[in-house]
Order: sequence, then structure tokens, then C-alpha cells
Amino acid sequence: MLKNNSCRVRDVATGIWLLILIAACAPVPVNNAALGVSFSQITSDYTVADQHNYGCNTIDETVLRHVLRHGSAVNERELHDNYSLVGCTIKGSLFVSGQPTTFTFDYGGIMRIANGTVLACGKHCCSEQFEYCSWDKKAQ
Repeated sequence: MLKNNSCRVRDVATGIWLLILIAACAPVPVNNAALGVSFSQITSDYTVADQHNYGCNTIDETVLRHVLRHGSAVNERELHDNYSLVGCTIKGSLFVSGQPTTFTFDYGGIMRIANGTVLACGKHCCSEQFEYCSWDKKAQ
């Protein structure tokens, strides 16, 4: 009887550790405080479309998370006047405040989200020596 109970205790303890491990490995949502929006479940196959044959590097989720956290919402006029499209892009999907949608990310630090939001890496986003930044500093 004692042996059977100790197995159950061990199984429960193992199960608890597995749940903790799974929770610890789950991606943390990205909050953009300025927009009051939360982004989660960011996925992409990271296949680069290299429009100008620049030999674009592969990026990872940390680049996307940086733009989602620090990027500013811009309109088409601001985008045209203050940013440059590089022509290296990836596509993916994410959840915006719990709603699923898709996105395209240009290596100039510009993320177009299918819900109509355009996030661009501007003054605060580029100030951390972020490599994927096409913001024109003269546009301040």
C-alpha cells in the first residue's frame, strides 16, 4: 500500500513540474503601452522575400517583438515621409489583443498588420541601436 501511494505522489509531483515547465516555455505576450495593445502567438516561417536581391539576413522573433513593443502606429503619409522600405520582408501571423490576424514585416522596421495597423520603428525604437530601422532622424 505504501509503495502505491509513493508512486502516486511522485506522479503528481512530476505532473506539476511538467505544467510549470510548459508555462515557463510559453511565449510571453508583447505589450505596447503607447497603443494599449497586447500582441501574442507570433508565428512565421521566416522565409525572406528579397525584392531587390540584397541578400537579406534571416531574422528571428526577437526582431518582431522589438518592433511590436517599441514601434509607433503611423499613417501612410508619415510612413512615406519618414521611413524607407528595404524590400526584404517576411510574413506571419499573430494575435492582437486576442484577435488572430496576419502581418508583413519589412526590414526597414515596418510592420503592416492585416487589421489596418502599421507599426514603424521610430525615435524610441531606433534609439537602442536596433539594426532594422529606416526612420529618418531628421524627421523629428
